[in-house]
Amino acid sequence: MKNLCSPADREREPHPSRHERLTQSEQTITELADFRTQALARLATQHEEIVRLREAAAGTCRVSRLPAPQPQ
Repeated sequence: MKNLCSPADREREPHPSRHERLTQSEQTITELADFRTQALARLATQHEEIVRLREAAAGTCRVSRLPAPQPQ
């Protein structure tokens, strides 16, 4: 039976160094922070559009509100 924890096996298997793992983690954190920033910006833009459309709808009589959904 092969010993999976032998030093010879560890030398042959490539392992990412701590520096590589840290660099990858920092890159992932940066990407996720950028994604969050973009998502929040899109939500803010959508909210502004909704507010603008509601204000426009309040000033015209051609637009009617849909009834609220009935609870099931």
